[in-house]
Amino acid sequence: MANGRKAFRRNDFDYIYAKYFEKIVASGSAVADPSGWAQTETEVNIRLPPPPTSQTLSNYVIDNRKLIAPQKEVLISLLEKWDHQSYAFDEITITPSISTASLAVLLLLRSKGVDKILFETPAYYATVEQAAAIGIRTSLIPTYHRDQYTWNPTSLRRPKRGPTAIWLTQPRFALGLNQRREHVEAAFYRLGMGDFLVVDETADQLWPTSLSSIRLAQGLPSLIKIRGYAKPLGLNGLRLSFVIHSAMYRSALRDSLWVAGAALDYYSLAAAVQIAS
Repeated sequence: MANGRKAFRRNDFDYIYAKYFEKIVASGSAVADPSGWAQTETEVNIRLPPPPTSQTLSNYVIDNRKLIAPQKEVLISLLEKWDHQSYAFDEITITPSISTASLAVLLLLRSKGVDKILFETPAYYATVEQAAAIGIRTSLIPTYHRDQYTWNPTSLRRPKRGPTAIWLTQPRFALGLNQRREHVEAAFYRLGMGDFLVVDETADQLWPTSLSSIRLAQGLPSLIKIRGYAKPLGLNGLRLSFVIHSAMYRSALRDSLWVAGAALDYYSLAAAVQIAS
């Protein structure tokens, strides 16, 4: 990867995959590859709904106004039990995937004047690339093996001007370690009004969630959580995720859904409701 001028290629995933893994994966003999495990399973006994019909596949569905209210109410009830708190209808927005959710949130942040995001490291590459693609500056807060990859709230220094956002993952991306709740709370309370704390909880499998005590509240900086639904169950083929946010951002987030292409797969929505029930 080192070439004498730069320490790393800007994106060496495709290069390494093509050189070392592509033929192995194509032969069907791979057990794991750079993207993770090739075979996943869950020990949870889950009854999936019957296959979709032409009727259920004939229309787009999207979490706009009350279009999917019956299904959404069931899923909100699940989130309330998961987090041990209550959510209003307009505090939850449903998207088809984590990447779609993160793009919609980034568009929301930009619409609120955020022009810089502080990311802890390791960071999920796609979110950093999405932010850069829509013109939001990014700053990667380094963490080191010698410190067990811990980060200190004092290292997350917000810019002097304009609203900013801190973007964290729980569990921490690529490490699988849980965030220290006291550090997340300290970072949250260091922010000012108009700032945002975003927590990507894609793979959080804890019940209740690890950071459930950090909640939406008036008079505080804005908190946004992105929650995975199927990934913690090992069912990556079901495409559904949630954004948990203040109701005051529901309208702007709905607008972001259209730009992000957040139409829902009806089968995944139906399966999610059945599993939640």
